[in-house]
Order: sequence, then C-alpha cells, then structure tokens
Amino acid sequence: MATTETPVQVLDITDEQLSEFGSEYAEQALVLQKELALEAIKDDATYQRVAQAGLDAAANIKLIEAYLNPLKERRHAAWKRVTTVIAAKTAPFEEVKKKAGQLVAKYQYEQEQARQAAEQAERDRLQKEEDARRAQEAEQLAKEGRLEEGLERWRAEGQRCVDREREVQSNRDEPDGTGEGCRGRQSTDSGTAGG
Repeated sequence: MATTETPVQVLDITDEQLSEFGSEYAEQALVLQKELALEAIKDDATYQRVAQAGLDAAANIKLIEAYLNPLKERRHAAWKRVTTVIAAKTAPFEEVKKKAGQLVAKYQYEQEQARQAAEQAERDRLQKEEDARRAQEAEQLAKEGRLEEGLERWRAEGQRCVDREREVQSNRDEPDGTGEGCRGRQSTDSGTAGG
C-alpha cells in the first residue's frame, strides 16, 4: 500500500501547507492500523498481511522523510543562522546589562552601608547625650543627698536598656522587626524613667 511517489525537493513550504501535507498518508495509516487491530497472528494469511503492513509502513516513512528532510535541514540551518546573528547582535547589550546590574547592586549595597552607618552614628550620639544627662541627673541627686535614689534610677534604667537591646536583637531576626534598639529609644524613654 506504499505510495510510489518519487520524493520531490521541497525548497520551502508554508506552515499551512506543511500541516495539510500527507493527507493521503493519513488515510493509508488508518488502513494499516486496521490491518493490525489484532492481538496475535494465528495463521499464514494473517502473517502475510501483517508483514506487508510493516513493509508498507516503512516505505511510507521513507517517502515522508525524503520529502520533508530537505525542508527540515534548511529550516534548521536558517534557525542556526538566526540564532548566531541574534547572539552576535545582542552580545554587546548583554555585556552592558550585566555591567549595569553589577554597578546598580554595588551602589545599592554602598547606600545601605552608608544608611546603616548614619543610623549607628545617630544611635551613638543619642547614647552619649543620654549618658551625659544621666550622669548630670545622678550628680544632681548626689548633691541633694539622694545618692541612693540616683543609683537606683541608674540601675533600673540600665536594666531596661539591656532588656531592650535583647529585644532588638530578636526583632532583627524577624522580617518585620524594627531593629531600633535602646540607644534609639532612650531619648523618649528616659524622660519617663527619671520621674
């Protein structure tokens, strides 16, 4: 049942023509599939039909491949040429894109480092101010003869600061943590702690 067409050189074919190609082969394939709609060969006549169906199928495969392989090779070669051109034309842009990404990442990192350093400097400044205020307050209490009261306040505020620092450390590990420590809060807390 194999078609006896001789392969024609296909120079180019549209996708529509390609999808419609071989409708006669589809009909032949259905006939051959019906021939093989059995579980086992039980006699010589069936053996001959099945063997011929296998030969016809192989012949049709060769014809289809002979017809379409030149098209496949041409399209593959064209695809390779296009991908080579794309790679050559986009290479400078890929290099720019990569370099831009590196520079942007470096800049962002440096900005983050600067921000963190500024925040730390501000915390240090506030801590110095708080230390000075507490020292002055303790000195004032000592002058007034309330030395024990001054020391007690100093210890209590110091303990609150330690507790807050621990809390800040645990908040830094959490995605929604503020990261604001005792030093950052002391200016607001110290006003209430002293009185």
